[in-house]
Amino acid sequence: MAQNFTDDVFDPNHDGQTDLLNIENNFAALKSQFGGLTAPANPVAGMAWVDTTAHILKIRNEANSAWLSIFDLATGKPVGVSTDADTVDGFHASQSAVANYVAVRDASGNLPGNVLGNAATATTATTATTVSAASISQSKLKTATGAVSVTGNGNLTLPGGEYGFYPQVRAVDSSIDSQIAKVATSTSYVTNIFIIVPSNQGHAQQRYIQASPPYDLGDGGIALFIFALVDKNGAVKAMYSAPEAPWHNNGPTSIRPDIYTEDGRRFKRVRKNLSTEMLLQNPRLETHRMQEITQEIKQADMGLIPHPFMGNDLTGLTVVLIDPVSDHTWRAAELFGDDNHFEHHDLYYKNKLTIDNAPLSRKGPPGVQVSGVRWKNSGAGR
Repeated sequence: MAQNFTDDVFDPNHDGQTDLLNIENNFAALKSQFGGLTAPANPVAGMAWVDTTAHILKIRNEANSAWLSIFDLATGKPVGVSTDADTVDGFHASQSAVANYVAVRDASGNLPGNVLGNAATATTATTATTVSAASISQSKLKTATGAVSVTGNGNLTLPGGEYGFYPQVRAVDSSIDSQIAKVATSTSYVTNIFIIVPSNQGHAQQRYIQASPPYDLGDGGIALFIFALVDKNGAVKAMYSAPEAPWHNNGPTSIRPDIYTEDGRRFKRVRKNLSTEMLLQNPRLETHRMQEITQEIKQADMGLIPHPFMGNDLTGLTVVLIDPVSDHTWRAAELFGDDNHFEHHDLYYKNKLTIDNAPLSRKGPPGVQVSGVRWKNSGAGR
């Protein structure tokens, strides 16, 4: 391989044939990266040299004082840098669960041993293929409760949707008849309950796994959604109260995160906006993308399930959302937000709390009046 490089190639006094030969030799040297058994003469900083003795690609250092070994041409690997995934971070893989070691799968694809916690409060899980019954306790599930109630009979949307547990029911002073999913008029999947009581009210309470709080319809954070069905005389006929609105868990739009970022943002995995035919015919196409769960996404199904009283004859009735950002609602969330919804609803049915007739200038679901509430015979609404 050529190693000689002539710097002063052209000169008016040179022989043309000699200059052309020098130029040709220079190109040959560059083409071969100055390859040779020994280092090329007169090196400069940044110059490359293929050491054919050691089979190493070398670069002249910035000070032009030494050759730096860069790449092993025999192995096809960088010099001095491990590409072994087991050792690249300084920790070797292990066939057993040892601190600071990474367990690897055996020939059957199983992970040996136990998976250890990495925090002071973490506990030892069972084997990697199962999770013990005691690993996830009730206290570790992020749950909430919501409730619906009705005077006489009615179809009511439960707050938990597909993530709700089986509801509990109670009557005030009479028997209660209730059926799950007896009446459904929504084109979206909903979890509803039909309640019949001969007198007073029938109540249903449901615990559910929460979706993606906090919520904001445009006027500020909301801790509790309180809906009421009111007749023309101001009497409350049905109620709903829960930290989630009826569209959050019942609509077709999932608002449950797959990924949490360090700054608290939530993302979910959604299918790309491509036809099913295209995705099936092109197996190399990425089928999904990550989408941030914004307030817009959280309220995407509000138009489909604007209130919990769908499926009823609402002639002569008004659906009201109690001012969701009022001091009263925040206080009610503190007092009744977990499992005291019966007591909360009772204040409305007994007319101790009255709903203002005048609507407020608030953001809310379509067809739903947003109003304040006041204690009976008190002053202005709250």
